[in-house]
This record gives sequence, structure tokens and C-alpha cells, in this order.
Amino acid sequence: AYIENLSYADGLYLALATVTSIGYGDLYPQTQMGKIGMCFYAPLSLSVTGVCLSTWGDFVQNRAMGVWHSAHSNFKHAMHDAQTATGHNPL
Repeated sequence: AYIENLSYADGLYLALATVTSIGYGDLYPQTQMGKIGMCFYAPLSLSVTGVCLSTWGDFVQNRAMGVWHSAHSNFKHAMHDAQTATGHNPL
């Protein structure tokens, strides 16, 4: 923000628009240093964002699979108990 003479809000907006690859085009680096800096910032920030999203997706998937396996196991045990108690398959 300092090199481009942007407010902190505009700098944050530019950084987030770049990281999310939205790139509205209303703010962009205009100085030589800003352009050079963006050449390093954009690919690095997009890579880090991709790794973070992938890690978060793995976490969510693992939690969902844990819930699924727990529910499936509980269902199997309930069906076995019902079959043992009644002598026939409840389904």
C-alpha cells in the first residue's frame, strides 16, 4: 500500500482480490516497484491459498467420513441387536 500510495483498506482490497484471483481491475499496481512486487506476490499468494484450501478440504472430508463411518457402524450394530432380539431381519 505504501509503494502504491494506497490506503490500507485499498491495499487490503487489492491483496484479497489478487489472492482470490478475482482481479476486478479497478485497483492495480501503477509504479514500477509495485508491478515487480506483484509479479512475486500473485503467484506466491495463489499457491499458498491453493494449499490452504486443499488442506481445509481434506479436513472437512475426513470429518465427514468419520461421521459417516460412525453412523454406519451404529446402524449395523442396531440392526444386529434387533435381529438377535427378534430372530429375523428388521428390514
